[in-house]
Amino acid sequence: MDSVAAFASRFWPNPTTAQHHEDIQRSIKSVFQHFPNLIAELGRPVEDNRYVEGGGVLKAGGPIMSSVMTTFAARLGFALHHWVTGEIIGPGGGVFARWHSNYQRFEGRLPHDFLEILGPGLTMTQGLKDVRDQFSFSFVHGVEIGVTGYWATFRQSFATMAFVSQNVGELGAAPYHLVWRPGFLKGYSVKPLGTWPGRYGLPFRRPYILVT
Repeated sequence: MDSVAAFASRFWPNPTTAQHHEDIQRSIKSVFQHFPNLIAELGRPVEDNRYVEGGGVLKAGGPIMSSVMTTFAARLGFALHHWVTGEIIGPGGGVFARWHSNYQRFEGRLPHDFLEILGPGLTMTQGLKDVRDQFSFSFVHGVEIGVTGYWATFRQSFATMAFVSQNVGELGAAPYHLVWRPGFLKGYSVKPLGTWPGRYGLPFRRPYILVT
């Protein structure tokens, strides 16, 4: 999962140093080697100059990519909540998570009402190195409900959104398939995605209704 997210985080901007070029080549090689079904889903980049001269487009909205990135967003939501509050979400809690591509940003389809109420941007450090140009996040605590919202950005490539609560009922009418409970990563692996029963990008971990 992390290697796919790392790969996606390098979609924009272009590498500017020899080290950046090496990093992205290594990331692409890893994804090609370990996740061929995902590469097949993404297809070949199509040239598109609408948003940047010499730019290209990858179809990143397929079921495998969507499943991996949404799962990554949920895990990051739990992690950021623990980092910010020190809380570990119990069995009665959960996270509602989504991911947003840079295409959605260009199209003006981000959750602007949510973004307007976020606190100041934060980042992590690696020793003395500030990685704000690679990763930053903001959060806001609910006033009347026990929900904390998080927004994280990875370069100019994608962002994740997560609403975390100790009471899953406070997540309101969030779609069931986008609400993740503690322990959801047990047995999860990206590798089986693209093969049955995960061929539609969903790990085989929930009851299924067979519609005929």
